[in-house]
Amino acid sequence: MGWLRVGALAVLVSIGWSSARANADDGTAALLPFQGPQAAKVRQNVQKRLRAKGVNLVPLKQVNAVAKKTQGYAKRAARLKATVLVRTRMRRVEGRWIAVTEVRNAKGQRMKRLQTSSSSLTRVSNRVVGQLMATGLMPTAAAAEPVAEEEEVRAPT
Repeated sequence: MGWLRVGALAVLVSIGWSSARANADDGTAALLPFQGPQAAKVRQNVQKRLRAKGVNLVPLKQVNAVAKKTQGYAKRAARLKATVLVRTRMRRVEGRWIAVTEVRNAKGQRMKRLQTSSSSLTRVSNRVVGQLMATGLMPTAAAAEPVAEEEEVRAPT
């Protein structure tokens, strides 16, 4: 009886994990306005690096316009047609930059909370991007494109 429960739980967890991965593969991500000192610079660096990695992003101008007029994560996600919202708070403590990043789904629920630090803004930006990509929640362009199946070529007989 115990093994049956463990097996059922394993199946449910794998189905939930694969559906979460499938949801991350389609859609777009929106970088909400970052907060704190040097936040705009870090946000631009993060956007450049995410785009270079093939992540589908909502343009910053569109995000800024919606963020000023709309309250609530779910409403912002709906207006931006985004499946993932990313928000980061920057602060400086004893000569080190600390970035606390939240990843939220389209319903506004927090899915991940990430934290990194460095003495350099560039390294903090790189680490934020690395952490976001490691979550597996960022929608990528490569995953949205259908993969062409190779046809089997047979030699004439």
